[in-house]
Amino acid sequence: MEDVIERAIALRRVEKHEESRALLSDLLRDPELKPQAHLNIAWSFDSEGKEKEAIPHYKECLKGHLSKEDRFNALLGLASTLRCLGHFEEALPYFQTLSDEYPDSEAVKPFFAMCLYNCGHPKKAVEMLLSTLLSTTNSDELLAYSAALSLYSEDIERTW
Repeated sequence: MEDVIERAIALRRVEKHEESRALLSDLLRDPELKPQAHLNIAWSFDSEGKEKEAIPHYKECLKGHLSKEDRFNALLGLASTLRCLGHFEEALPYFQTLSDEYPDSEAVKPFFAMCLYNCGHPKKAVEMLLSTLLSTTNSDELLAYSAALSLYSEDIERTW
């Protein structure tokens, strides 16, 4: 059955979304493959620009057993999809879960920060972005100001 998932992924990559979902829908009856099938169906809808249709599949896949990587991708997919549709408050706890479960993931932080901003928490959003910038940059120009930027990442409103 894993080859069915691989074929469905290949179809999605060449934008044959309906064919991909048709293959995956047969796997929804298999309790072991159901979460993976739902995840790939969600990705298919997302990549086709049908975000609303992706949401229930993200939620369903999270009810089953997923690998750590697939759980990360499902949570990030759901949170990002909810945020891009304007469901900011609903997305926020999923971003928090991602942050709690995958604290070392730098990929989560910009999306989480955007959601915080959208939810009316601009201070926390900017602080998160500054912290992420400092921890990921190789820019000597920025690193020259790392002490000051680090203080602002802890409290953007800080003054002296």
